[in-house]
Amino acid sequence: MTTKVPAADFPMTNSEAASNWIGVILPKRASLHDIPAEAAYDRNPVGAGPMKLVKHVAASEMTLERFADYYEQPKNSFPTDKRVNFTTLSLRLIPA
Repeated sequence: MTTKVPAADFPMTNSEAASNWIGVILPKRASLHDIPAEAAYDRNPVGAGPMKLVKHVAASEMTLERFADYYEQPKNSFPTDKRVNFTTLSLRLIPA
């Protein structure tokens, strides 16, 4: 990430320690509101969180699996294992 001016507080304001943490840094796109680029991203999203998307049916269902290599775990010198304690999460939209 490149800032336009020096930002000594960058590590703090872009970490979980910040009170206004946004939590995501995504790759830059050539242009905003580019429908084909948005569709391509939707087919292959960027992420490194505790779960990975394995199935998506628009406006119907999402299935996620535990990401075993999630960074916050004892093998990476963290005191606690922050990986989820289940293997699969299924989310389904229930019409009202």
